[in-house]
Amino acid sequence: MIVGIDVYREEGKQTSVVGFVATMNETFTEWYSASAMQKSTHRELMKSMKDAFKLVMQFKAKNGALPEKIIIYRDGVSDGDLKQVEKIEPSDFIESFKSYSVPYNPMVSLIIVQKQINTEVFQYANKLTKIIGKNTGEMPNN
Repeated sequence: MIVGIDVYREEGKQTSVVGFVATMNETFTEWYSASAMQKSTHRELMKSMKDAFKLVMQFKAKNGALPEKIIIYRDGVSDGDLKQVEKIEPSDFIESFKSYSVPYNPMVSLIIVQKQINTEVFQYANKLTKIIGKNTGEMPNN
C-alpha cells in the first residue's frame, strides 16, 4: 500500500486540512481518500494519525487482508518541521495499528518531500541530457 499525506494550512487560520490517499490494489489503480480538519499550530504537523488507520481498514475490506508493506509519501514538510515529522508521524501511524483486534506489524517506510525543492529531470538517449532546469517550469520539446 502506498499512502500519500499532505497538510494544508492557510496563513492566519486556526485550522488546517489533512488529506490522505492510499492505493487499494497491487497495480495501484484503485485508491481510497479521506480528509480531516485539525487545529493548527505554528508548525504544520499532523495531530492524529488515527484517521490514517481508516485507510488500512479500507484496504482489508477490499482485499480480505491487511497490507504487509506500507510506504508513506509525506508532502509539504518545511525545514523547521522535518525532524518532528520524521520522529512523530511514523510512530503515531504504527501506534494506530494497536486498535486492530489482532497483532499487526507491517513494514512501514517513510518518504518525506520538502517544500521549495529544486527538481531536475534528465533523459537518456545516447547521452545524458538535462531537460528541466532549476525552478524554470520548462517542459521538454521532444
